[in-house]
Amino acid sequence: DTATTEIYTLSLHDALPILLFYDIAISYKKFPYPVSGLEGPVKFNDGYISIGPLHSRQGNQEVNIEGRYYHEEQKKGFDGNIEIKNLQLNKQVYGALKPEQQKIWNRLNPSGTVNVLWSKSFGQSEKAVTAMDIELAAVNIQPDKFALPLHNIAGKAHWQPGVIDLDISHTDFASGTMSLTGKLLQIDEAEPSLDCKFEFNDLLLDEKLVDSLGGKIHD
Repeated sequence: DTATTEIYTLSLHDALPILLFYDIAISYKKFPYPVSGLEGPVKFNDGYISIGPLHSRQGNQEVNIEGRYYHEEQKKGFDGNIEIKNLQLNKQVYGALKPEQQKIWNRLNPSGTVNVLWSKSFGQSEKAVTAMDIELAAVNIQPDKFALPLHNIAGKAHWQPGVIDLDISHTDFASGTMSLTGKLLQIDEAEPSLDCKFEFNDLLLDEKLVDSLGGKIHD
């Protein structure tokens, strides 16, 4: 992880100093998406270090980072979260993904904007718990094995290792709409599987839709 530019230190002669960061840039090594222009405090307390809230606004995108690191002998651990509002699904995000995540991206070809809340916590003898909540407002995808695009996807997704829970309330599809609830399973495997319930409304049943559903249905 990296932090750059000016750092102002207050109360250096006190037992519990506070660092105030101005216009810093960071990059998390496990998700190297660069965030710049962060400002906020890091406080040193008895038994723990309090991080943030650190805040950044670049155009329409907002980033908030907050966490707490415990360093006592009886209690060591961390809990924190990163919130990104109006995150553009672009090449920068794609480049920060792991290879298996990029494979899913390549199959869906997404574009648009999402809100993301990433959280992580672990204790001295506990396994780390990582999760991410994603809010989709107007996302578009073009699946590689499906001829028709899906536009204006709205809903929520909850990611945790190996599975994504989906609750998609609206998608423009085949001149109608579609919604779905379910799970995307085995997302770290070569062939993820989808277990979902779909609901369709006002679809246009033309040749283009039938062709996109596969040869057996067409026949």
